[in-house]
Amino acid sequence: MKPDPLDSLFRAAREAAPDTSSAEYGFETRLLARIRAERRLSWQGWAWRLCPFFASLAVAAGAWFYQHREAAPGGESFFDAVKLAGSPLVSFYFSSDP
Repeated sequence: MKPDPLDSLFRAAREAAPDTSSAEYGFETRLLARIRAERRLSWQGWAWRLCPFFASLAVAAGAWFYQHREAAPGGESFFDAVKLAGSPLVSFYFSSDP
């Protein structure tokens, strides 16, 4: 029976295994240090995590303002009085006439 070339390649790879003991030294320590470093969040990370909270806050504020809106101001409003008088708002504030 003729030997399989793939088996001979696997055998050669097993025999020529490189020395990985230096890479294995302190692997868990380095891995845990990297995980701890990635867990520390910068301000962008905190902003991304708080984004749903601020979005819900904006929706709640919008709903509150929608429910508590008032009708347009009537004739007793200060701005309406200035418009009816025919004076521009800037001249009303800065004129010396009473």
